[in-house]
Amino acid sequence: MIYLGSVNAPSATASSDGTPTLRQHHHVIVLFPFFDADGRFQVVVMERNLETSLASLDRRYGGEYVHLVRLDSTGPFAPPRIG
Repeated sequence: MIYLGSVNAPSATASSDGTPTLRQHHHVIVLFPFFDADGRFQVVVMERNLETSLASLDRRYGGEYVHLVRLDSTGPFAPPRIG
């Protein structure tokens, strides 16, 4: 399984008068969890064409919400036909 994650945070126009704050999705990540040869749980994090880490995500978005969608990664890849 792989996971697509959408990070969301309060909008830039958040008010301080007590009204509900609009949260906006602003960053997409792809997570590839696996167990290595020694049985340790690992996660490859891809974002904006770079491999980063869970620690990096935590530093930048630790207080935000992430919506996760699980995708089955087994079987052959068949890109959609266009036209």
